[in-house]
Amino acid sequence: MRGTAVRSKYIPVSLGPQHFSTANCAIRMVTLHAHAEPVSMRTRDRILDNLESIYRESYDRAKQLGDQGRMVDLESAYMRDQLMLEILLDIRDLFSVTPAAPSSGNSALEKLEAIRRLTKLR
Repeated sequence: MRGTAVRSKYIPVSLGPQHFSTANCAIRMVTLHAHAEPVSMRTRDRILDNLESIYRESYDRAKQLGDQGRMVDLESAYMRDQLMLEILLDIRDLFSVTPAAPSSGNSALEKLEAIRRLTKLR
C-alpha cells in the first residue's frame, strides 16, 4: 500500500470494544518493553507495514459500508501519517548512528576555528 494512501491514525467513534484489542495489545507490548532489557529497534519496513495494516482495516470497513467520504479521509490521513512517520524514522536513524571518534588531535570545531583565524589574517 506504500505509495497509495488509504488510512487514518484516528479510530472512528462508531467502533465498538472489539476493535480496540489491537490497540490494547500494543499498549501492553510497550509496557512490557519498558520494563524489559533493551530491545533492538523495529525495522523501517516493519513499522511502515504496521501503519499500512492499521489503515487498511479501516479503509476496507469504509469501503464495505460504501462511505466514500471516510475513504477519502483515510487516504489523506494515511499519506500524512506515512510522511510524518518517515521523517521521524529518518531522525531516529540519524540519532542511532554512533559518532566517530575524533581523529588524532583536532576536532571539527578546532579545525573551523583555525580556518577562521587564517581568514582574519588576510
